[in-house]
Amino acid sequence: MSKQDAPHSIREVEQALIHAKSGDENAEAALIQMFEPLLKSRCRHYFGYCDEDLMQLGSIRMLELIRAFEPTRCDNKFTGYVNRMISCYYWNLKKSEIRKAKEMQPTDYSEVPIQLLSYQENGFEQIEIRELLATLEHEQRCIILQNILYGKTIEQVAKALGIASERVKYQKRKALAKLRESIGIR
Repeated sequence: MSKQDAPHSIREVEQALIHAKSGDENAEAALIQMFEPLLKSRCRHYFGYCDEDLMQLGSIRMLELIRAFEPTRCDNKFTGYVNRMISCYYWNLKKSEIRKAKEMQPTDYSEVPIQLLSYQENGFEQIEIRELLATLEHEQRCIILQNILYGKTIEQVAKALGIASERVKYQKRKALAKLRESIGIR
């Protein structure tokens, strides 16, 4: 294990914090780098992935936490404070994304292109896709609309809904099975 991969001691963190609090930008950058594994871990925990945007947001939040931390007013060590605050930050970000995704989803399907609202083939009577979609759970309906009807990738749907791509795949399989059962296809 290289020195860079080794976990940082509390003493190293506290020394960097002292320098950062005195205005040393290099110490701030070093602290952010020390906590990069925490940022990645929290991204994966709450979002199921870790990308540059989430890391950038976490780094900005880390900088704010470094500047706001007052050791004399807080009984916690800086490491515990950062761990808690970063977890709360990503959790709130996740909730916000979920809220936005739900607001963007059509509830009356008026946004679905008219040519996609009915199906007639191989002797089947005309099937109203609106009626079929109404049989699905909200999350499944969103996934089917976004992935199949609008052509978004699994990853795009996962990001829009704020869930892991594995969950999107699972819910898509469940939804398709339910739709097949509804129209009598095995």
